[in-house]
Amino acid sequence: MKNEKAESKETLVQPQARVTVRLPRTQNDEGDKVVWVNNDRYIIMRGVNVDVPESVAEVLEHEEEMLDVIYKYETANRLKA
Repeated sequence: MKNEKAESKETLVQPQARVTVRLPRTQNDEGDKVVWVNNDRYIIMRGVNVDVPESVAEVLEHEEEMLDVIYKYETANRLKA
């Protein structure tokens, strides 16, 4: 019975396509980037090409979009003051 559960759990996990990402090095020498997706941790080195699952690349993309939103908001509020 335990083996059946283990086998069914394994079949639920679908392998993801992988994509190559490259995080730039920064002037203040930020360390490696840590990304969590569904309790899996990925450590991404800066300044080198790294193959990651699509879900990790998506998290990085959303982070960049949100940083852009924050920047625009702060800039707009700074101009109002």
